[in-house]
Amino acid sequence: MSKKILIINGSYKKDGNTMTAIRWVQEGMNFKGAASEIINISSVKNRYSGCIGCRRCKISDEYKCFANDDAARIVLEMPNYDVVVFATPVYFGHFSAQMKSLIDRMYSHIKIINGEHVVNPLFKNLAIGLIATAGSDYPNGLSLLSKYMKELIAGFGNDLHQLLVPGCTVDPKDLKMRTEIREKAETFGQDLASRS
Repeated sequence: MSKKILIINGSYKKDGNTMTAIRWVQEGMNFKGAASEIINISSVKNRYSGCIGCRRCKISDEYKCFANDDAARIVLEMPNYDVVVFATPVYFGHFSAQMKSLIDRMYSHIKIINGEHVVNPLFKNLAIGLIATAGSDYPNGLSLLSKYMKELIAGFGNDLHQLLVPGCTVDPKDLKMRTEIREKAETFGQDLASRS
C-alpha cells in the first residue's frame, strides 16, 4: 500500500531553495509510489499568530486545536498521514515564523493527565521529516534547528528523519546545479516513502 505523505512548505518563496529541495524529495517519493501533497504556508489562513494558550485542547477529550482556521485543520489532519515533512529555510537558527506558528498548534496533540504528558496515540506510527535549507551551517544555523526539531519530535515519541542543505545562495538556480544534493534529496524521499 502506498504511503500518504504531507509536505508543509514553510517558505514564502514559490520557487526558492526550499521548494527546489521539496520537489527533489517528492520525485523520490513518487518513484516509490507514494501519494504526496504539498501545503504552502503562504496559503494557510492562521487566525492567530500561533498557539494562544487557551488550553481548550487540554480539557477536551479530542486532540484538536479549537481555533477555527486552516492551521488548526492541518494540525488535526496530521495523524491521517503516514509521513509529515516540515520544510523550511533557516532564519536565525530556526524555522520561518510562519512554520513555527503552525508547529506551536501541535501542542493540541498532547494532554496533561495526572501531571504526565500523554501524546495522541495516532502519532505512534507517524514518521516525521525535516527539510531545511540554509546559507551556511554555523552553530546557530542548521545544527541548532536540527537539535531543536529532534528533541521536539522525541517528545511525541517519534524519530526525526532529516535532509539538511547548507550552502544555499540567494539565487535558487545555484542549488539546481548541485546534482549531489538532488541525488541525496531523491534518496531521502524514497526512504521516507519506504518507512514501515
